Amino acid sequence: MAHADVAGGLPSAQVTATGGWVCFEDEAGAWLNGPIRRTWGKAGQTPVLRLSGKRNDKISTVAWICFKEGAEPRMIYAVKPSGGYTKKDFPRFPALLHRRLDSPVTLIWDNYSSHISKHVKQYAQQKDWLTIVQLPSYAPELNPVELLWAHAKVEDREPGVPFY
Repeated sequence: MAHADVAGGLPSAQVTATGGWVCFEDEAGAWLNGPIRRTWGKAGQTPVLRLSGKRNDKISTVAWICFKEGAEPRMIYAVKPSGGYTKKDFPRFPALLHRRLDSPVTLIWDNYSSHISKHVKQYAQQKDWLTIVQLPSYAPELNPVELLWAHAKVEDREPGVPFY
């Protein structure tokens, strides 16, 4: 397993020479307990949405945008329907990518504590098909998955802008 501490620490020629995929990763969560700002209903009938108010009503998503020379880019994602991802979940993600893409993987992600945990480091040291590149601290502009979240966050959208 190769490891580069900062983005750019691994020459692009070295990545493409492996014939593998370069995958950017990020995760996001959404609370399912509101707040509700607007909704719709039949004329004259006020809709009622019952929410539990529990803080554990959360959905978590992890997504990868993957690139390989000579191949169409791919987006792969996973959803955890309740709660958030933990440091024990993150070593499984490179394995998921490796199975789906069937080739070596260069994984590029931020310095979230679970990404740099001992669980991930121990896993990565055992896999010759895996290269991990850490992005610099707080550099969302270097990760294309951040743009994906910008489209997925309904609360950030102007009223009347369609959600696709």
